[in-house]
Amino acid sequence: ENGNSVLSQRLSTGELVFFAKNVPALGSAHYRVVEGESVPLGSCAIHGTTLENEFLSVRIDGKTGNIVSVQKKGEQYDYIDASVDGGANSFSWLPANKDMPHADTVTAISVVENGPFVVELKIDSKAKGCRSVSRSVRLVSGLPWVEISNTVDKLPWEEKDGVHFGFGFNIPQATTKVDIPWGIMKVEKDQWKQGNRNWLTLQRWLDVSNETRGVTWCSLDAPLFEYGNRLANIALGWGGQGPWQKELSPSSTIYSWVMNNHWHTNFPTTQEGPVTFRYRLYPHDQFDVVSANRFGLEQAQPLVHVMANKNPCLSPVLAVDNKLVYATILKSTKNDRELVVRLRSLSDKEEQVTLTYPSKQPLRVSLCRLEEIPEKEVSGTLTMKPYGQMTLKIEFKQ
Repeated sequence: ENGNSVLSQRLSTGELVFFAKNVPALGSAHYRVVEGESVPLGSCAIHGTTLENEFLSVRIDGKTGNIVSVQKKGEQYDYIDASVDGGANSFSWLPANKDMPHADTVTAISVVENGPFVVELKIDSKAKGCRSVSRSVRLVSGLPWVEISNTVDKLPWEEKDGVHFGFGFNIPQATTKVDIPWGIMKVEKDQWKQGNRNWLTLQRWLDVSNETRGVTWCSLDAPLFEYGNRLANIALGWGGQGPWQKELSPSSTIYSWVMNNHWHTNFPTTQEGPVTFRYRLYPHDQFDVVSANRFGLEQAQPLVHVMANKNPCLSPVLAVDNKLVYATILKSTKNDRELVVRLRSLSDKEEQVTLTYPSKQPLRVSLCRLEEIPEKEVSGTLTMKPYGQMTLKIEFKQ
C-alpha cells in the first residue's frame, strides 16, 4: 500500500491473505500484489492448543476440542465459562423430545495455519448422526476477535434429531441484546407474552454483557438460537404439545440450533451432506451499541476485492455525522443520476443527523415515505426517531 509492504501470508490452501487497514466507509484502498517474499511480521503464534495474537489468548481443550479459555492480553479475566458443556463451541446431537445430548469424540487436532499473520487449529471428530464433524478456530494478527468455522457432514437419518453448538460465556448478571430487523431486542424484556421462547432468531449479532464487560457473538449461517439451554428439541406434532417456555431466566449461555428434521410437513425427511457454520466471538469491555453493530456488519458484509491496474481513488458518495445512525442501503435506480439511501438509528432516543457528499453535491434530496417514491424535499439536519429508519432519494446533476 503506497509502496509499503503490509502483513501477508500464503495459506495452506494456496490463497494469499493480507491486512487491509482503515479502508474508508463506502470508499476503497489500493494494493499491489508483486512477486517476492511476504513480510515476516505478525503477532500470531500457536503453543500446543493455545492460539495467540496481540489482543487475545484462546485455549482449546485437547480432549473435547472445546474452547475453554478466551482472555484479553494483559488481563486475567476469562470470558468463557468452561463449566457449560466443557467449554464453548461445543457440539451436541440430540434425539427429538429427549434431553440426552451426545457430544462428539475428538479424533485429531492439527495445525492448519502456523502464522505469523494467521493461526488456525482444526479439531476433527466423530459424532452420532454424522459422518464427521470438524471445528476450526482462527486468530488473525491485528483483529481482536475469534473466528470459528464448523463443518457438519450429516448422515441421512429419518429418526428425528437435531444438532446444536453451545457457547457458555462467563458474564455474570448479563443482559442479552439481539439485533433484529429495525431494532434491538432485550431477551425476555422486549418479547410479547405470546412469543416463542424455545428458539429465537437474530439478524447479524447478539451481545451478552453486564455493566463492565461482555461478548458480541455473530452467527453468519444459522440465525436460530436457544437461550440458556437446548429448548428447541420438540417434535410432538400439532396441538400445543411440548414443554413450551413461558419465561426465559437471565443467562449467559447461547446455543446455535443449526440442524433438525423435526417438522412433519413441507421439509425433507432427512438432512444429509457437509454444511459449514461460521461464528465470531468479540470480547469487549462495557457494551457499546455502535461497536457491536459495526462488528456484526463487518462480519456479514466483508470487504470486496476487485482487480484493478490503477487506483480508482473512490470518494464516498455519502458521509453521516452521527455514529448512532448508519446507512443500511445505498443503491442506484434505473436513472443513473439517482441513489436510494436508507438510514437506521441505533439509539433509543431521537437523533439529529446531517449528511454530506464528499464526491459531488446533489441536486435534490427527497424523503420517501412509501415504495421509495420521493415526496418532501429535505436539506440540512434530519431528525431520526428512536430506533427509526428513513429512506431518501438523492438526485445528482448529469
